Amino acid sequence: WIDSKTMVITRYFDSEEFIADYVYNGHDLGASFDNEANPTKTTFKVWAPTSSKVVLNLYATGDYRTDATPSATHEMEKGAKGVFTYTVNENLDGTYYTYTVTNSKGTNEVVDPYARSAGLNGRRGMVVNFARLNAEIDGWADDERPEIANLSASSIYEIHVRDMTINPNSGVDEARRGKYLGLAQSGTYFEDSGTRYKTGLDHIEDLGVTHVQIQPFYDYSSVDESTSGNQMSDTNYNWGYDPQNYNALEGSYSSNPADGNVRIKEFKQMVMAFHQKGININMDVVYNHTAASENSSFNYLVPCYYYRTSSAGVFYNGSGCGNEVASNRAMMHDFIVDSVRFWADEYHLSGFRFDLMGLEDNQTMIDVYEAAIEVDPNALVYGEPWDMGSLKTAYDADNLTGQKTLQHSLAQDYFYGQGNYVGAFNDVIRNAIRGGNGKGNKGYVQGVASSAKAIEAGSKGLFSLGDASLSPIQCINYASCHDNYTLYDQLIQSVPEDRVFNDVYSQANALVFFSQGIAFIQEGDDFLRSKYFLNPETQAYEYCENSYNVGDTANDMDYSLRAANDAMVELTKQMISLRASCPQFALGNRAAIDGGWAKAFNDSFADENGNIAYTLTANNQALRVIFSLDGLDVNGASGTLLFSNRDTENIGKPVASSLHLGANEVAVIAL
Repeated sequence: WIDSKTMVITRYFDSEEFIADYVYNGHDLGASFDNEANPTKTTFKVWAPTSSKVVLNLYATGDYRTDATPSATHEMEKGAKGVFTYTVNENLDGTYYTYTVTNSKGTNEVVDPYARSAGLNGRRGMVVNFARLNAEIDGWADDERPEIANLSASSIYEIHVRDMTINPNSGVDEARRGKYLGLAQSGTYFEDSGTRYKTGLDHIEDLGVTHVQIQPFYDYSSVDESTSGNQMSDTNYNWGYDPQNYNALEGSYSSNPADGNVRIKEFKQMVMAFHQKGININMDVVYNHTAASENSSFNYLVPCYYYRTSSAGVFYNGSGCGNEVASNRAMMHDFIVDSVRFWADEYHLSGFRFDLMGLEDNQTMIDVYEAAIEVDPNALVYGEPWDMGSLKTAYDADNLTGQKTLQHSLAQDYFYGQGNYVGAFNDVIRNAIRGGNGKGNKGYVQGVASSAKAIEAGSKGLFSLGDASLSPIQCINYASCHDNYTLYDQLIQSVPEDRVFNDVYSQANALVFFSQGIAFIQEGDDFLRSKYFLNPETQAYEYCENSYNVGDTANDMDYSLRAANDAMVELTKQMISLRASCPQFALGNRAAIDGGWAKAFNDSFADENGNIAYTLTANNQALRVIFSLDGLDVNGASGTLLFSNRDTENIGKPVASSLHLGANEVAVIAL
């Protein structure tokens, strides 16, 4: 359907005619060389079938403030499938470029969505010869992802590049604070009363997690890279869920945002530093929407194609951010899959966390998973399965491009049954453990005995007992993440005064780490991190529930809390270590879980008072896992105490057949 006045094309994009005539199956869009080892030509390709003219603009630098005029312009030639092409008979490695495109939206200068690096604030793409650049990075050729013996034993620590090191008490060199290189620095510490506590990268290593999940580090739009410094600030901060250039790194985390090479080199130094510590890196990606809608590069190039719109061209807004990306259309689908493959391969990443994954269609997520494990067989692909957006919610194997990717989708044959182990966050166990998001909401650890029933599925690596077809690596169990309150702030506003707060807190984390599935924890939840801050609008102190743009004062990792809450850090380390060392906590597949997981209370997961107990068996060795709610006498569990969140002095010692546990006490016993 074409509106002759505005030339907005909508339904035509989904017609067999358009797909046959214009969908481009090549994977060479963007800038490429005739020979990376010894380039003599640079070719630019961009897909813009509804455009009448595209001009290539070349710039000498990435700083649009001081270098406003192109060094050269070239009108590109339109060819088959609507692909515009131009070849420059030179090696343009390091050159910056844009396109000026003419179509129904007028004439506009845009950044190539396929650009693999960018200049200042992402205003210009950059031509990159990775063969040349990688050779300049000492050690990159030998970098390898740390080995993973059992994916279902994984523990993920969610971090933000800036948060981890921006506070001076991180001990990171001042010039590196809040940067990729800050996270690459080892040997840092915070000293309190003569005791040194590890910070930054060393703190993460000390915890013993297998993966970090890093909040968005592709190029996003909301931070001015020219003024993003290395000092604490309450302005010019963002989590990064506002994509600008998907295939380029964010420049505010580099030492020179105007040089697209620098951000690549420094990021890869960070990757190597994590790998040398035995830690894999998962990338937080936001392929469900872009920061701009009408004025995005995608929409300027091919108006309305890359987004879901009404027949009149009105953007659907399932993301709540102004638009939702049309992953179900061939060119957007291929862009997402190729982008994931690029990040996994070029940057040695080990996984991808999809923001608002429910906006992605089933087929796209299946193809993303297959692309990721082709690069790394141990790659983790998982996301937020919330029911949002304009796609259907039915579970129909014949309509995979038309359906949302939800928790129940993942139990279907086309995911689990075909070995496409895309995972999702388990909000069911999260809410059951500590209550739903929001001040005052309560769950199991605050004394709600009825919440025990919802925890049962998560303890078996399931979202619900009704979806019994699921690999444990598809179930991401957690009690908090960057969204909403930190675990401390959620609990401090809801735990009854008659409960011991630290026991409640450690029990919440234990319910995550001692369940089947992937264990997930947010940065600082190991040391009671809070986002209690002075709200500049109200001039009152408050617990910040959504701190995506409120600055460093709320978001920083304050390592003085690490020192003050050392006992909680040690408990968390013990949980992670026990999970890693005991095969019973990572039974690996549904058959092993069904055979090795057993209820302990007369064939009941919880007793009438809400106390939880179950037995895990692997290699003919059994563990009893017990969560006391209001106090519990345990009989017939003689063995060795492997973990207690209260009786830490007796860990490793024999346990009598009769044992009393107090309120919110946790015990793991080797029988």
